[in-house]
Parts: sequence; structure tokens; C-alpha cells
Amino acid sequence: MIDMYISKHGRLFAIFALDQNNNGTMSYVIKDHQGSMEIPAGNTFSDNADYHFYNEGIFVDYYYNPAVEDATPDVNKLYRVGSHNTSSLNDCPSNYSGGNTPVIPVLPPQRRQMAEQQFNESQNIYNSLKAVYDSRIDGGSTTNTVSEVETAQPEDMWNLRSKLLSTSPYLSESVLYAAADRDDVLPVSVLFEILLSNPDELKNDELIDYMANKNTPLPDYMIDILHEVASGTSARTVLLSNMARYNHEAHKAAGDIIRSIMNDSIIDRNDLVTWLGNLQDIGADRDIISIYMTEGNFDDAFTLANMLPALYNLDGDELDDHNNYMQLITLYRTLAQEGRTTMQLSETEKILVQGIAYNGKGTSQAMAKSLLTIYGEVDEECPQTSISTNDRGVGNKTYTENDISRAMGLSLKVNPNPANTWAEVDYTLPKGFSSAVITLTNSMGMDVYTQNVHGERGQNVIDLQKLPVGVYILTIKCEEHRLTEKVVVTR
Repeated sequence: MIDMYISKHGRLFAIFALDQNNNGTMSYVIKDHQGSMEIPAGNTFSDNADYHFYNEGIFVDYYYNPAVEDATPDVNKLYRVGSHNTSSLNDCPSNYSGGNTPVIPVLPPQRRQMAEQQFNESQNIYNSLKAVYDSRIDGGSTTNTVSEVETAQPEDMWNLRSKLLSTSPYLSESVLYAAADRDDVLPVSVLFEILLSNPDELKNDELIDYMANKNTPLPDYMIDILHEVASGTSARTVLLSNMARYNHEAHKAAGDIIRSIMNDSIIDRNDLVTWLGNLQDIGADRDIISIYMTEGNFDDAFTLANMLPALYNLDGDELDDHNNYMQLITLYRTLAQEGRTTMQLSETEKILVQGIAYNGKGTSQAMAKSLLTIYGEVDEECPQTSISTNDRGVGNKTYTENDISRAMGLSLKVNPNPANTWAEVDYTLPKGFSSAVITLTNSMGMDVYTQNVHGERGQNVIDLQKLPVGVYILTIKCEEHRLTEKVVVTR
């Protein structure tokens, strides 16, 4: 079973491993081993994706079985990911599929209690291991160790070498970069010795590339050896693996509880906010912000939003994304305070959204594009297939994802639309399929309704009574097939 699973919010709830930042604090990223030689990750990949695995965090090792159809990732579509093939099979079903038996998402009291106990026990063990890890990384202080490297004099070489080797394999990327820049203190052979002692950081190709291209580069034979060592393990690897295991168990339990809360007939928002907060994840915190704003609680929403850069050590593209995110939630606050909906943007506001949609990145870009669908603007990244009819005289025609899904037999109909307090959803699945997921998403990108459906055709009624007036995106997803429709909620 892959250690990573997608939540009903479309995000990773399993935020497993850790990445050491320049200031010595920790940020949460995905586990650095997706699958293993014994159990591959078990994912499949489509040909029309820009990336098969794009990873902004620590370097990830991904394990797959090349004999399984579509399971082999394209190495040219991987970012900060190393792929490894294995002959083993992943026989574990999806965490929420239940095989042929529909899963009841709402936990009964006894199951809820068990999930809470699992979360607390796993979180406590994880915190204990993290304390050990924090005490060992760079001798307990990245800032001090970097400073010691940067201020060392040539005569300090032996003492510095001894200090760095004694701290290995727990040297951070920040310290290794600092050491690489001290050609006047650390000879190439000593730097090479230090790098060899820290195989976990060598999984980052950017670090090795830096060593190959700096002012006094390491010779090619050393670079080749570093690439080989990067696949090795150390005591640090074992500690991180155990931390990942317990962090995974804690987040899986929290994910089960959140899914249960979201699918209950009456959503306890305080309970939902508490458990989203337990995830200690920026995506979950943004969901909390969305909940606050839906309730008109802008003070708490912006207090939390302004804390995100410090909580998650945002910089570079992530900080740019956050700044765009702040502009968008400020826009939502203005609309709410002026009694306008997202269908009533001024030209200046629309230009702001377009700029983020076409030039931004990450969460803010997805939010902006979702907003623009209200105005009928085409998402430029929407998967398309060009089909030529050759001599039939029709010429070349471009088909959207919706066109292809409809051609396969997937249908989705909403009535009434605009809707007031409820909407009836009729669906038909492609031949041979018996299950799908229906999701209603608000303009901030948060799922406000999710339902697993079973049977080739059926009907669901969505309760809209507690939703603010506005435009929502209704999506039905059946494996690789997907249809979307706009739903307008009025009063």
C-alpha cells in the first residue's frame, strides 16, 4: 500500500518526512520513500501529464513494478524524485475503496475513539523521535554550525573536519553548502570525505550538481561516487523512516476522522477545525481559513493566514504563492463586506485574478483559475487531444476533457440550476464502471461536499442550505474520466 493517500480535499493528508530548513526548524513534506523494494507504491501514470511526480521537498525515492501497466514513471517528468524498479507487487487496495463493498465514511463512536487513540499514540511516538532528530541535526543548531563553518580560518581545518565528521550523518544541506564554499579552509578531499558521510543529503541532485560546478569543483570521479552513495542508508535514514511511519499513522487516523466529520449529516465545524489543525499542514490550515471566511469570521481567518509564512518557513516561489493567496482572500473579504458575489468582479479585480491564474503558481493559481471558470475562461492547462478526421472534410478539431469523458459515457446533470436550498444530481458512468466520486468545490478551492456513488447510474440530492450564495464547481470523477459543471447558488 502506498504510504501517501489523497484526502477528500484533494491534498496529501499523509505528510510524512521532514526537511531541515536554513534556520534549523522543520517543515513537513511527503515521505522520502514512496513504496519499497518489497512493496511498490502502486500508482499508475497518464501520458498527457506535464509531470508524473513533481516534488518541492526533500529528494524522494519512488518504487514501481515495470510489469504493471502504466506504473513506470517517465524519468523526464520527475522533479527531485529518483525511480527504482522492483519485481514485487502491491496487492493492497485503496484505503477508501473497500473493494466491491461501499465504504461508510462516517465513523461510529467506537471507531472514532479508536482513531483518536491511534492518532494520540502515534503522534506521541513521532514527537519523541523528532526530539531526538532535532538534537542530532547539525549538533542541535543549524545556525551555529553554519556560522562556525563560515567564520573558520585555514588553520581551523582539522578541528572543523573533526566537528563535521562527528556530526555526520546528521549534517543538513545548509551546512554542506556552507562547507562547499570554504575552499580556503576545506580541501577537496576533505569536503569529499564529509559528503560521503552524509548519504541522505546526497539524494538531492541539486547539491551534487553544485559540487560539480562550484569555483573549485569536485572531479568527475568523485561526483560519480557521490551519485552511487546517494542510494545508501545511514542511521539517519532509519530514524527518518521510523518518524515517517508514526507520522503516517497519526495523519491517517486524523484523515479518517476529518472524512467522517465532513460526511456527517450535521458538520461540527469546531470539531473539523480542531482536527484540520492537528494535521499541522499548510493545506489543512488553508481549509480552516476557508471555513472561517465562509462563516464571516475574517479576523481569525486573516490572523491564521498571516501566520503561514512563519509556521511553514515559506520563501521563494512558496512565499510568492502565499502573497498571491493573500490578495485573493482579501478580494473575497471585500466581496463579502460589499454584498457582492464572485460573479460581480470589477474589471480591476478580474485583471488581478487573471494575472494570478496565468502567471502564478501553486494554491493561488488553482484558486484564481477556479474563479475564472465562472466567466467561461478556458483553463490553458486543461488536457486536450487533437483528433484529425483526415479526408472526412471536418478538419482538425480539439476535444476537451469534458468532451472525451462524455464520449466514454460519463454524464452529469444538475437540476435546478441556479439552485436555492438543494440541487438534484443525476449521473451515468461509462460502461464497465460502478463507482465514482462527486465533489462540490467553492471558489476558494475547498471541497464543501463529497460523496462516493455506486452503480452505473443514480441520483443524489445536495443540501445547499448552509452554503453562501455564489458559484460552485461540481465534479464527477470516475478513475481517469472527469466531468465538471457550474452550480449557481442563489437565495
